[in-house]
Amino acid sequence: MSLSEFRVCVYGADGDAVEAIQQVLDGLRPIEVIVATTDPQQLAAGLDKPRIRALLVVLDPSPDDTLELIQLVVPELPDLAVIGLSRQQDPQQIVSAIQAGCNQFISLPASSDDLIAVFEKLGVPVVPADAKGQRIAVIGPTGGSGATTVACNLALEMARLSHCEVALADLHAGFGDVVQHFAVHPSRTIAELCVPDRTVEERTIRQVATLLPCNVAVIPAPTDLAHPLQYDPECLRHALEVLSQVYRAVVIDTPRQPTGASWTVIENAHSVLLVMQLTAGSLYHAQRLCEFLSEHGIPNGRVQLVVNRFREDFGSIRLQDVEERFGREVFATIPSDYELVRSSADVSHPLLADAPNNPVRMAICNIARRLLGLREGEAAPAVREEPSQRRSRLLGRLLGKQQPTDS
Repeated sequence: MSLSEFRVCVYGADGDAVEAIQQVLDGLRPIEVIVATTDPQQLAAGLDKPRIRALLVVLDPSPDDTLELIQLVVPELPDLAVIGLSRQQDPQQIVSAIQAGCNQFISLPASSDDLIAVFEKLGVPVVPADAKGQRIAVIGPTGGSGATTVACNLALEMARLSHCEVALADLHAGFGDVVQHFAVHPSRTIAELCVPDRTVEERTIRQVATLLPCNVAVIPAPTDLAHPLQYDPECLRHALEVLSQVYRAVVIDTPRQPTGASWTVIENAHSVLLVMQLTAGSLYHAQRLCEFLSEHGIPNGRVQLVVNRFREDFGSIRLQDVEERFGREVFATIPSDYELVRSSADVSHPLLADAPNNPVRMAICNIARRLLGLREGEAAPAVREEPSQRRSRLLGRLLGKQQPTDS
């Protein structure tokens, strides 16, 4: 998905149900409702728009007619995700909906949690529009993948775009590098937020965090190599919840081993950014980690693939190979400019300060936009339009379905 918004249409004969679904969708980012209607002509016009990714269809009160309409749409728009909704729980109706072309089925009335879960299955990270603290775990499947650099610059971009304070927490006990990226040397660390039987409050967090002029609140990892901290999962979970109440977003530089602290972060994250490179070793470990997360109940839509140091003209592994191997789209690519990124990190300057127009910085900015559900400030990339003949045929078939046949 190249743009931040995820465009959908809502259709059904039950106007009240359609309106209720639209209201729920309007409260979710990055969902954009293009049309919500009971009129097949308006539906056809909505499906005629570019980049429509999903159609939510209320099956009630006449499932047979609605399923017939779905059967008309699916062959014309094979990439469209179709989600059926109904108050009825008849197993046969659910089977019929799936056979007609529905990818997912939701019981009415549908809550925001119901819809978020379905969009996650479709590979779309969705959060409530009024969410105070979106939690983003950034993980590198191998050392040297650039995950820490991405996490640091991502937090800065999210703070700039949202005009709010964003927390940047480092969980690499003993060897955390976040403080080096910003040239800060705080005496207090995240260890003070993970003490058993201690209530974490906003005041405590403000005392531990180092708030920078760029609105990034750095919460460093402890540096004691002799006695590395073993994070208590429940304490860490509580700390993350309080951080989410204080800051607009919480970016966590997360260890790659899915145990202990990192597993607590992953379970409680809205999005997990898996930062990899186009090398056999990086892809191998990334795939192992993805499979592990899926086996342990983390929805695929919550885990986003980010290819770092990407060059189209270098190496034998292509972006298409990655998508085929993982069975999903790559969420984002970050171009390769190793010298600039390394020198920027060496002098503890964020890319926004040193190279605001560099493609690396712009790519991370775009990731921040998408996670925040903001639209692109730049012109949208070219999108392949549907052939006009096919659109006209779809419109005619949908309208024709509603016309009485000649005797």
